[in-house]
Amino acid sequence: MLFMEDCNVKWPCKSSADKSDLSFCNNADRNFLQPCPENFLRHKQDSGYVCVPNFAGYMGPCNSIVSFENYSKESKMLWAQTCGTNWPCMTVCPFLFDKCPMDWVQAPDGACEAPASYKGPCEKRIHFTYYTQEMKRKKCIECDIPFECTSECNKDYDKCPVLWKSEEDGYCSPHSGSLNCVGLLIDIYKQAGNPQSEAKGASFYFGSLSQASKKLFESQCNTVEFPCMENDDDINWNLNCPVGWTISSEDLRSCQPPIINDDDVCKSQVAFNNEEDKRAFASLCQINWSAPLSTLVSKPVEKKLENDGPITDLGHLHAIDTTSGISSNHTKTIEKKDQKSPEQRGPKEKTVHIKAANTSLVSPYIVMSGSHKHRRPYKGFLREMHLLPGST
Repeated sequence: MLFMEDCNVKWPCKSSADKSDLSFCNNADRNFLQPCPENFLRHKQDSGYVCVPNFAGYMGPCNSIVSFENYSKESKMLWAQTCGTNWPCMTVCPFLFDKCPMDWVQAPDGACEAPASYKGPCEKRIHFTYYTQEMKRKKCIECDIPFECTSECNKDYDKCPVLWKSEEDGYCSPHSGSLNCVGLLIDIYKQAGNPQSEAKGASFYFGSLSQASKKLFESQCNTVEFPCMENDDDINWNLNCPVGWTISSEDLRSCQPPIINDDDVCKSQVAFNNEEDKRAFASLCQINWSAPLSTLVSKPVEKKLENDGPITDLGHLHAIDTTSGISSNHTKTIEKKDQKSPEQRGPKEKTVHIKAANTSLVSPYIVMSGSHKHRRPYKGFLREMHLLPGST
């Protein structure tokens, strides 16, 4: 400070646009789920991780190996203050993992199975099939699953920045942590020669900016990251319901499966509020929301003459003599080789019709439930428990 006064100079302010300064953020924005703090190296052991100080960057007083497996968030904060370090910021987290979280193993059916050391509140088997990176971050925080953030991925500059809200007509509104960069964004609009009308209230139209301008904005604001590319195999999430499901004629909003079963959330009548709801449901139930967009091309239907002909009272087809052009006097029923007799088929599954008025709000979707009195929560969803006569 004496140098500043004597020489009439000023040290530069700590800039919010300095992406290299990752240690300057509030404790609420820190990733306490990461196994080790900054400047500590993690080493895998059977019981979890131990953290070893990296003396190339760590200058604090705590020079011993430490395990944070049983530390609470508050204990980690206190330890970091005492030892002169911090847990890394996670204000914006573009990429966490591809298939499964850290140390989780992917099963043959695509589910992720937790390690023996996992002590979080969620199930030890989770499907992340259609989760976006932001959905994965929310799930890891909800379930106390350790994760690390990185921005090393192929970015999607056609979408809004991470945590920014997508508005109508391609506009994006900033989240609270990026409000300090709004002035910078306006300057970039001016430099690009775009009119001020590209801003609508508190929202901005990124479609008028070049990819270079978006990268410039991303590089100069430490709370702005564009999302990573999502590999969805061109799934059409704009469809209101999954393929094969229908929109309820009662409320024109909820989706009905081909056969409703109140005891199975994946076969219940469900209402989806947004794309995240659809992705979470499709992941949980392992269903393909739509055919890939590339296959949604109409093709001519080929007639199969061997399957054409009059239908019997039982719904079978009479055989037709296609060589002579005249129907055979001796008709026979075309049967499938693997068709079973009525005794072998067993009872038909009963379709349950549900009134739209009976709804239950569950996370993250709304399950349309029946009017049964006996209910029990199961795995976060409201299931119906049907009691037999005389049972309690």
